[in-house]
Amino acid sequence: METFERLNACLETGQFQEAVTLVLTHIFPEGNASLQEAAWVDGLTRLGDSTTVDEVTLQGCPFFLGCQQVVRSQDIARLAAWRQRLHDETVAAFLQERGEPLSDWHTAQAVLACVEAALAARRGDEAALLAWGYQAARWFEGTVPDATASEVQHVRGMVSFLTPVQDAFAFLARRLHLPTAPACTLTQWFYAPARPREPQRRQKILVPCYLERQQEARIAQMEMALFEGQGACYADPVTMAFLQWDDAFATAYYHACAALRTLGYWRDDVEICWRLQADPPLYTLTGGSAGGAFFAALWHLLTGTPGDFSVTISAQMTPEAHLLPVDHIQKKLDAVLKDSRLSDVIVAADQPEVDAGAYHRLRIWKVSRAAEPHLHGCAQ
Repeated sequence: METFERLNACLETGQFQEAVTLVLTHIFPEGNASLQEAAWVDGLTRLGDSTTVDEVTLQGCPFFLGCQQVVRSQDIARLAAWRQRLHDETVAAFLQERGEPLSDWHTAQAVLACVEAALAARRGDEAALLAWGYQAARWFEGTVPDATASEVQHVRGMVSFLTPVQDAFAFLARRLHLPTAPACTLTQWFYAPARPREPQRRQKILVPCYLERQQEARIAQMEMALFEGQGACYADPVTMAFLQWDDAFATAYYHACAALRTLGYWRDDVEICWRLQADPPLYTLTGGSAGGAFFAALWHLLTGTPGDFSVTISAQMTPEAHLLPVDHIQKKLDAVLKDSRLSDVIVAADQPEVDAGAYHRLRIWKVSRAAEPHLHGCAQ
């Protein structure tokens, strides 16, 4: 157990990159089954420990890595043992202490259903892939799967050899009118992490974020990918799995999507997966100031219009496409000034503390509604 004790010490002292290396080089190789199980259970347990989980990144948590290894080795028996060992009530208690999106037992069940679906794809079991895919989609939706899965259990010939996961979830979406995007993305990552779905277009924009705990602002990069789909906009279930965000942040991207519908730009034949990352990593997302950036990136993605990566925006967004002021604007501008990639900042027309025009090396633009052309210069 020396290796596991080293892993535990790394996690307790915040040495997460060292923990990753240890997991990948010593715990997951064949022959260390007991350590694999201990690491996976330990990783899931830590999701409920608020004193340590705040610093846990995707790469540092054995939970997803352990699931991926089970799929890679097709160890069905071990996954079944893990599922039996983890009691629903215990895991639910862990996860309910977390913020969105990994906040409840529904999401934990969705992750495990995605693992089962990926295993089914590996062994070429079309019926099981469709059945587990249906369950994963339902769990991600926040509902308990019902008997509808029986409608697809005897279907054959819907899944190809080359893209089984994508074919299965596309069929489920068509047949059952079910939102499948997050479940499809996560299942594909478990099934073939080196072969993610290829998007039609990508988009990115730099976003100033205020960190309540550190009382400082940092520049993060928002990335989006557009796929053929059903009009969904969702957080990447892989890279965003262990981030917390509050209701105000969730409202920011809901309002951005609503504003695009108001202006007639939304498309119901595509789906958009987004993620927000920074170096050092972000662990908590609060407030609605990213609403303008969500709108700008989505607008460019949906219209295919090139943008300017040197332009950022810090403003809340209403469903009617109006921009509203944000808090901590001075600290956000300080962060922008330190980033040489940025030259222009868009804020709400009635944003206090700043005036339109020159601001040190930056230029400030004040905008009242998202339809104004200045806003469409953002993103790349």
